[in-house]
Amino acid sequence: MESTVNSEDIRWRQRFNQFERAFLLLKSAIDIETLSIIERAGLIQFFEMAFELSWKLLKDYQEAEGFAINSPRDAIKQAFQSGIITA
Repeated sequence: MESTVNSEDIRWRQRFNQFERAFLLLKSAIDIETLSIIERAGLIQFFEMAFELSWKLLKDYQEAEGFAINSPRDAIKQAFQSGIITA
C-alpha cells in the first residue's frame, strides 16, 4: 500500500509541473494584445491544454487523498467541497 501512496503522490506532483508549464504558455499568449487568426487558434489550444491538465491534476491529487474521482465534473465539484479551489 505504501508504494501506491508514493506513486500517487508523485503522479499529482508531475501533473502539477505539466499544468504549471501549460498555464505559463496560456498566460504569455493572453498577454499579446493583437492576435492573428493562427495565434488565436494557438491561444485556444493553450486554454484547452491547461483546462485538461487542471482537472486531471485535481483528480490525481484528490485520489492521492483517498477520494474516488470519475470525471472532470467530479474532480471540480470535490475540489470546491474540499476547499482546494474557491469561487
